[in-house]
Amino acid sequence: MSDGSDSDDTPPTFVRLEDENSDDDPEWEDPSGGALSSLLDACERGGDADALSALLGSLSVSVDTKGADGDTPLHVACLYGQTAVVRALLERDADPRVTDGDGGTPLHDASAGGHEAIVRMLVESVKTKNADAAAEAVASFVNARDGDGETPLHLATRGEHAPVVAFLLSQGACVEIKSDAGLVARDYSAEGGELDRTLRAAEAAAGKPRTP
Repeated sequence: MSDGSDSDDTPPTFVRLEDENSDDDPEWEDPSGGALSSLLDACERGGDADALSALLGSLSVSVDTKGADGDTPLHVACLYGQTAVVRALLERDADPRVTDGDGGTPLHDASAGGHEAIVRMLVESVKTKNADAAAEAVASFVNARDGDGETPLHLATRGEHAPVVAFLLSQGACVEIKSDAGLVARDYSAEGGELDRTLRAAEAAAGKPRTP
């Protein structure tokens, strides 16, 4: 990251980040010379909009490039609920459908964290990018399965994020999709609770009510 003293003809100086995740690939090298690592750090911590803009402007690789743990900057920003960062990345054409090292999309991360504003932003981005077939594109997006076969609805339900669950259902999330473990989203809800009732109602509306 720049030390703030760079002149117009001096390229920014980036500091290589220390690996914080034991699962990071020890062989991974930042293809951008440090800019991507600094951007990933900013996506986790948030920060000044001008500094973020400078990082994005200095990036010599795609904004969808994966870091050492397989996450793109958009994945990280969604995981940590950095709404302003997510907006900036989407404005730079970050792909909301890109998958991480575990097969999850940024929507999986935002749904798991219960970040409703970000979930809505991601869905709106998909609608905008697929204006001619928005409904189909969104349905495919919200029902995407990660490496465990789980959809964003599974993750939002497991986290007890009722507003996110309701929004995903309104966008075509399918209550009947089973994970690789054979579980539907409702299997993560407490019986008789708000989410259980919401998902049972969605199952009934789909014409496929499940019995316990």
